[in-house]
Amino acid sequence: MDGKHDNNTQQLTTGTLTISFPSISPDGKKIAFSKGIPNTEANISTIPLEGDQEQRLTFLKSNNVNPVWSPDGQQIAFGSNQDGQNRVWIIDIDKSSQMHLTKGRYWPLTWSNDAEWIYVVNPGHSAISRISIHEGVPKNVAKLPVDNVGGVSMIPDGKQIVYTVREYQSDIWVMENFDPDQETKLLFRAI
Repeated sequence: MDGKHDNNTQQLTTGTLTISFPSISPDGKKIAFSKGIPNTEANISTIPLEGDQEQRLTFLKSNNVNPVWSPDGQQIAFGSNQDGQNRVWIIDIDKSSQMHLTKGRYWPLTWSNDAEWIYVVNPGHSAISRISIHEGVPKNVAKLPVDNVGGVSMIPDGKQIVYTVREYQSDIWVMENFDPDQETKLLFRAI
């Protein structure tokens, strides 16, 4: 196969391992993803959008998933069980540094626009927390009206959060008037 399907579609990777959790860099030039055996051993890699050489960022015997780019595109937060617990880690794109961020079972969702915070979810719970990249201490910022939060994304102005619920008949929800510094009444609506 030559990797071309039609004039608008191009296959960027090939192989026998599962690729999941694609995440496009802020400049739109690279894709970060998890590649490996689901729920067993997977690592974080990047590839230019033009489909050039894949660059593997992690070389771990663990499940490393859900890469999330920092706003400047120089770091990626990801979930990993490399020390036996599901935690958030941050790695520099040039692989010069990797650090453990959380002390609890959290998965990264998105970075704040100022890159000072990472929004996370504790799987199976109904709260979104934010964690300072300097201190690593989680602070609950929103209680969602449902459990089993799936994907979450923040609108660029930081005032709305969009999320899905993992269930058979799943919905997309919007949290409006989001302000992580204020205890405000939040409006939720299904889309």
